Amino acid sequence: MDNNLQLNSDVPSGASYNPAPRRVSADSFRRLTSLLKKAEVPAFSIPEIIAPPSVQPILVEFMPVAESIAAPVIEAIDAPLEEPPQAEYIVPQQLNQFLAEPEIHLSEVPIPTQLIQEEPVVAPVAQIEPPLRSVLRRQNKRDEFAEVLNVPKATAAQLSPEQEIEQTALARSLIDMMSGGGGQPHERALAADTLLRMLPRLAQGIRAVLAQRLAMMETPPPFLVQRLLTDSDVTVSGPLLEDCMQIADESLFPVIAMGKPDQLRMIARRRRLSRAVTEALVRVADPSVLLTLVRNAAAEIPQEGFAELAIAASKHSELLPPLCIRQDLPIHTAFELFWPAPVQLRRYLLTRFLTDSETLTRILRITMQGEEQNTTAISVQDVGAGLEKALAGEREEAETIVAQSLKVSPLLIERIFGDLQGEALMALLKVAGVSRADLADNFVRLAAGDYPLIAATRNPEELQAVFDQLSFTKARILLTYWDWAATQSGPYAKLH
Repeated sequence: MDNNLQLNSDVPSGASYNPAPRRVSADSFRRLTSLLKKAEVPAFSIPEIIAPPSVQPILVEFMPVAESIAAPVIEAIDAPLEEPPQAEYIVPQQLNQFLAEPEIHLSEVPIPTQLIQEEPVVAPVAQIEPPLRSVLRRQNKRDEFAEVLNVPKATAAQLSPEQEIEQTALARSLIDMMSGGGGQPHERALAADTLLRMLPRLAQGIRAVLAQRLAMMETPPPFLVQRLLTDSDVTVSGPLLEDCMQIADESLFPVIAMGKPDQLRMIARRRRLSRAVTEALVRVADPSVLLTLVRNAAAEIPQEGFAELAIAASKHSELLPPLCIRQDLPIHTAFELFWPAPVQLRRYLLTRFLTDSETLTRILRITMQGEEQNTTAISVQDVGAGLEKALAGEREEAETIVAQSLKVSPLLIERIFGDLQGEALMALLKVAGVSRADLADNFVRLAAGDYPLIAATRNPEELQAVFDQLSFTKARILLTYWDWAATQSGPYAKLH
């Protein structure tokens, strides 16, 4: 039972009780007096107030000079008061507040058992809490940031001209914020993330502008770059693939795996191209991509890449000129390119990679001694006999005779006899020791018959110039590399 008085009107009519006098403090008495004055209750008409029995003991007559009473305690004797049957209880609101004040201690007042009623137990009802209102933003305040993000999820082709113009203007503003150097890093990052979300709805023109701006940035946002790299439109992905040097090789490999020639050519034109990316481009084996790659002097092509390019050049003649003039072309690859190259390129390769020097002669002598200790002089007669058999159609026997005489493999001699352009045969005759006069006398025989060694369309003067250009050292080096290639040894050995 709560110590506060309960205003209960369920006491039977006519019931009376005589509770013991209750002690009320002077301070409480003053409060009651002030509340009654505010309620416009006459000070000396308290007996006329009709109140429930629980309040009757408190309502006593008092003197206007109660504040001057020195006694700290006032005793109020309750008098029985019958309750009218249908009277309304007039209790000022201020009185209820006064009775609820914690300063009033009425624990000593005995309360009749008739006034005690057990409160019914009511099961708690789950109350639905209203949604909390955001304290960060007003409900009726315009959120411009949400308007930018919550644009209709439609493709660029489905946007109306007005929407496309609006999206383009917003995107240009974000591009300026992202690429401008005056903003804070987190501001530029927020602009880039917003562009990333708007990217599917941007038109092709604004995406191309965004790609060009990213290509010029020192540190472009990686997520935006990654999304634009795989764009199917080459006008969008092209500027990044070709001009953006901040892209890692790992980001280029997925584009190479897609195998689109337009994008692969853009990658092949990059100002800086690592060996890993170059190898991936060579494996694609697209002639247009390989041509672009070979023309790019800044591309780092490994040795294995040159070998594959030489094989591709033998099938696609347009690869030969840019590949032969590359400054990083290895000498062994150059001598392999000699076979499919036309006449002009053959002369260029011989002039570029074959020189006469004392050091080169010593290296060649050491090479020949290392391969065969008991070297014997080359017999011009044996070489001439082998050539006669070749002109007669006895190729296998002729190849064996000439190979033994020149200390090379028969596979190389077979390759030389099969080349009707004549430059390889001039190198063989130079190593064999055939004189210039003998070559002029026998040139017609080499180009005639059913099994010629030189094509009839070749100009004898051109072949004579090649023969004069070659020295024994140059011709011997040329045959040595060709022999290594035929036997798959030295720099031509297969690496597995």
